[in-house]
Amino acid sequence: MLPTSLQRSTRLLALRRLEGSHTYDILAKAMDEVYTEYEIADKLSYYTTDNGSNFVKCFNDCDSPTEVDQVDQVADSEEPILPWPNYRKYFKVIRVIEDNYFYKKLEVKCLSCVGTKCYKVDSRSNSNIRKHLSTQHPTILKKIDHIDNATNKITSKRCNDGSLKHNACSSSLKQTDKNNQVKQPVLEDFLNNKKLTSQSTLDQLLQKFIVSANIPFRIIENPVLKEIIGRGFPNKKIMSRPTLMKTIENDFHELSLKIKFEMSKCAHIATTVDGWSIFKKSYIGITVTWINEDLSRSTRLLALRRLEGSHTYDILAKAMDEVYTEFEIADKLSYCTTDNGSNFVKCFKTFGHIFDDENTDTLLANDAVDDDLEEIDAIDLNILNDEDHDLQYVLPKHHRCCAHTINLIATMDSKKALLNPAYKKQSRSTFAKSTALWNKQGRSTKSADLVKRNLGVYLITPNETRWNSLYDAVVLLNKLIKNNEPKFRIIMDELVIGRFNRSDIDFMCQYQKIMGPISISLDLLQGDTNMYFGHLLPTIEELIYKYELMTTDQTISNYMKPLVTAILNGMFADYLIDKFLITAAVCHPLFKTAWIKNDIKKQLASEYLKSACYELHTNDNDNNDVEDSQINDNLSSFFTWSQNSKEEKST
Repeated sequence: MLPTSLQRSTRLLALRRLEGSHTYDILAKAMDEVYTEYEIADKLSYYTTDNGSNFVKCFNDCDSPTEVDQVDQVADSEEPILPWPNYRKYFKVIRVIEDNYFYKKLEVKCLSCVGTKCYKVDSRSNSNIRKHLSTQHPTILKKIDHIDNATNKITSKRCNDGSLKHNACSSSLKQTDKNNQVKQPVLEDFLNNKKLTSQSTLDQLLQKFIVSANIPFRIIENPVLKEIIGRGFPNKKIMSRPTLMKTIENDFHELSLKIKFEMSKCAHIATTVDGWSIFKKSYIGITVTWINEDLSRSTRLLALRRLEGSHTYDILAKAMDEVYTEFEIADKLSYCTTDNGSNFVKCFKTFGHIFDDENTDTLLANDAVDDDLEEIDAIDLNILNDEDHDLQYVLPKHHRCCAHTINLIATMDSKKALLNPAYKKQSRSTFAKSTALWNKQGRSTKSADLVKRNLGVYLITPNETRWNSLYDAVVLLNKLIKNNEPKFRIIMDELVIGRFNRSDIDFMCQYQKIMGPISISLDLLQGDTNMYFGHLLPTIEELIYKYELMTTDQTISNYMKPLVTAILNGMFADYLIDKFLITAAVCHPLFKTAWIKNDIKKQLASEYLKSACYELHTNDNDNNDVEDSQINDNLSSFFTWSQNSKEEKST
């Protein structure tokens, strides 16, 4: 469009999905649909695209006229009009000064005045032109007001379903002043209402919205947001970006002090730590958990900080020690849970708490850890003399994430079943077809559209960093094949992938059955509010019991039994004899000793619980005795008559 002021206007006309390949005919069809929908096909002068071959062929094969004289055939834009119909007879819009999404600023000329003087008006308010009419043309203003009043009377009678009268609708809007005279409420009364949102409340709501939705701070400077606030909260100001950032920083410090105060009342605290890299930056995250007096579990995010340099064990130890020292919880930490990464393992081997119980720092029976976990050499004591190791970090007891360990069993230990030729042959055949299908969907939009069009959903693609992803992908394949096997065959044929035969489908169904218990246990152990140490051993025992039943299950094919055996051999042998974990499970009111199927082990677990209770009670009494003894010694040493009496007794 070319407005009379020669200003250039640009609009986003369409943003639509293209299904299938981006061929020239598909592109031509999409453009033609948009131009026809907006009725501008006969007004177009030029098309601008990139130099892609499909676009070039699209315009070469089309018979659209491209003569130079079409430049002079630009359609005149529609003449802008006033938003108030009753004023259009007396004013003419000269030009659009500003065209925003919600309003326009116009330059108008009074048709009743002689001369070229123009007036500026905002589409949100007609006060300027009304002021002009009241001073220069009062009769015209009265005529317009008379028309407006007549229109309002007609519309006011249509209350709700049309059955209510105007008097009934307007009676609720009337107010009574001190002299019992009825008056119509005015805008000033509304603005003076004490129930309106205050400026501080508005600022808090905006801050809460930006933080909770994880929106960039620059949104506070968005003109549309400013207009929304201006319309919804008259006479209120929207805070600036620096003010927002300063307020968030102040709230952060207040929240840190609040968390520190909460933890000061706790005697025992546990933490979880994880490190990761994204967008060429490294981070460490630390959460803290404790049990309240009502036995409810509380969890807080303690820190989320940048890690500069490599994730070496000493860098991790330094970052954790700084956070623990800052929040004054270093002497309250019971356990720190991390994944099985080699750097975390070496970090706690070097700076961690020394265990009295040889069973506390347990490993998998087959030492299944991350691929990057290496054997840790003896610690060189000379590192303590280096400049970077002037301070000796003190870390709590280390506990490896059991959910991560179970995931390693599902991914790493299960591969040992490939040593069986029958299982290896069927597994390689089935997963080769599945992987080809997943790759086709992920690498080609045409293939993805084909899957979505026939099945109604996209396939779940396995991801090494997302637990249960392979299991979830196989479950969805089984479901889709069962419900839409003919369409599934069409997809495989069009993508030139071998169809799933009966053996492949049977393999995936049995794979789902075998890996199901591990998937459920992972979901259970990753619970947030209702997950404790006591859940671990009952979960492991139940897993072992289920897989022992599978070894004799006749519905599972013989070539799938090696997978069951591989999972069983990868279980937590050392965890099952851990005194601390056994006591934690017996203490939990949901489990007690019901999860133990052996009477001897059940009796031993009861003894562990009694021993732990006795030890706890003894430690409390010993601490009280020591305190009383110290007080008595101080009294005796302070008063001289007490010392003399002791000497007399000794003689």
